[in-house]
Amino acid sequence: IENLPIIESILQNNIMQGDDKGYFNPKSSLTRGEMAKMLDNIHEDILLEHGFKINTGIVEKIGPVYRSEDDINIKQRIYNIENDDNTLTTIQSQESSDNTLDKGFIVYDEGELALPEDINEYDYIKYYIDPENNVVFIEKLNNKSFTIEAFVEEIDEDENYITIKTYEDEIAKFNVSPAADIRINNQVAKLKDLLYRQDITLVISNGNVTDIDGYLDTGEEGYIHPGERIDIGKVLYVDIDNGKLTLINNEKQKKFSVDPFIPVVKKDTSIGLSGIKEGDMVRLEFDEYDGNTPIKIYVANQDKQIENLIKASIARFNPNRNELILKDVSNLNKTRWEDKSQDTILSLGNDTEIYIDGRKIAKEFLSNYTGREAYIVTKDNFKKEEILKIVLKSGYEKKYYNSIQDIAFGDKRIEVDYKNVYFDDSTIIVKEGKLIHPYNLKENDDILMITQGKDGNSAAFISVESVDNIGIIIHRGEIDTIFDYRFELDDVDTLEGNKWKYIRRNKEFDISEDTEIIDTRNENIEKVSVEDFMNDRFLNNSKTKYHEKYAYVVEYDNMVVAMNIIDSEDEGQIITIANVREIDSIDNIITLDNTKNWSEFKEKWEINSPGITLKVDNAIFIKDGRKISIKDISINDSLYILRKNNIGYVIVVR
Repeated sequence: IENLPIIESILQNNIMQGDDKGYFNPKSSLTRGEMAKMLDNIHEDILLEHGFKINTGIVEKIGPVYRSEDDINIKQRIYNIENDDNTLTTIQSQESSDNTLDKGFIVYDEGELALPEDINEYDYIKYYIDPENNVVFIEKLNNKSFTIEAFVEEIDEDENYITIKTYEDEIAKFNVSPAADIRINNQVAKLKDLLYRQDITLVISNGNVTDIDGYLDTGEEGYIHPGERIDIGKVLYVDIDNGKLTLINNEKQKKFSVDPFIPVVKKDTSIGLSGIKEGDMVRLEFDEYDGNTPIKIYVANQDKQIENLIKASIARFNPNRNELILKDVSNLNKTRWEDKSQDTILSLGNDTEIYIDGRKIAKEFLSNYTGREAYIVTKDNFKKEEILKIVLKSGYEKKYYNSIQDIAFGDKRIEVDYKNVYFDDSTIIVKEGKLIHPYNLKENDDILMITQGKDGNSAAFISVESVDNIGIIIHRGEIDTIFDYRFELDDVDTLEGNKWKYIRRNKEFDISEDTEIIDTRNENIEKVSVEDFMNDRFLNNSKTKYHEKYAYVVEYDNMVVAMNIIDSEDEGQIITIANVREIDSIDNIITLDNTKNWSEFKEKWEINSPGITLKVDNAIFIKDGRKISIKDISINDSLYILRKNNIGYVIVVR
């Protein structure tokens, strides 16, 4: 009788129907089939009413962790999940020689019950979290896919595998589904018909290739179609003033001329030459075999080429799985090593480089260095963290944070804090999340440097903390005379090298109908039309709204793209660069981390600055030289911010 209300609810919601006689047996066990059927029938709203949370996402990475507890061997399986709402979740299962320590969850796969180990990387899943924050149930959906543009590196027709090389110069290997739709020039083809270095687009679903779209030129002999000749490389230098772009590939430099009208595209958006940064991977297309002026430039979507810098001891190398097991693991966070509580397993990539004392060694020798400490830089290889470079540590570690006083490329030497430090091919050199070439180092660059060796004179890691030209010019001053599509600013300061410099008493600026003007002096922010701004010149001094008022002026390509009219006492005092962690577009709040504030006293970035929550009601947003809104900001965007306390006035997406 006490179970009647429960049974009634189950019947009404069509979750269970009882046995073949219609009986419910609450104390009996369920078969796997009955359990699967019940899970298939459960309504999500019932779970939500009882405090459950339901998320969906892709399993980015699965890594085992081994440990012992009271002489009991325990194996944990760690699942890293990227949720559809761009948040990250880590869950785990556990098995041991003592069953009482086992922990797990139910897995439901196409109507059948499965085990946690049946979940694979790249699986698209729905998972259920109970009110105690434990994952109790995972359903494999596997209907999520993504697209990759790449070149063919190798075809294994017997094993149905394809190896590709992306425009970012990364190697990846995928299984090709037997039912994959393969086409060349929109004609049905087979896997064996694909050619080395052929341009292809792949659709990946559940880790398998389901579609391949290839292209082959069929033009007349001697005729070059636009885009047929391609150059790919890493950006070494960008000379915006003279329209020059220098790439480096396999230690060979190539210089190209970039005409102002040439489209430079990233993520389907035109960014111009000023949008290209050192360390970017770019693809140049030509319509001439011997010309050095491209007709189009594609910039790789991946802004961040490295994931983590790790210091750890090598516990074991597994050559069969091409994996490195690490212990005593710590990650570099700003300038400090932060300990991780668990051992880590990382895969080596096809292009992983390994160095000891400046010499490159093969991965087969890693087993000889068990217990040796190493610096390891990792990258994101199709949602999986993978080792990019290993530098086996020698001697003692020292840390420096200062400007480069002198640099001699011939000697491979830099001077920091009046100390000569040497770099070589093993040195990990990073700028804004990208690996860069030593030639990108410049005198007066602010760097964080970790050295090793008996005398600490060998650079293991260099992070360039200086900020490049942000592509726009920011001025401040008082609005003076207003003309037709022009105005003067009085007592003009210009932001140069993160410092305000007094330029001149008066400077004239051009505006257009595209110029965005806001007046943030009052609680209610006013958007000012260009016409109203220009008509202000016809009013007498007692009625003028903008004459002798303080303003920030954002200039791009000799044109004012935005202007923020403020109270002079509200002038922004702090220059910050940071990454976006959270966005609240309703209340106009952005939460930032990886924050660095410019110190005028020290004349360098304070890279251990705390994260901040920024109010942006009064801010103008700029990206690629044009005005945008908070809705155009994305998680992980890098921002250059002019602010006072927690109020932002000018925000530039870098």
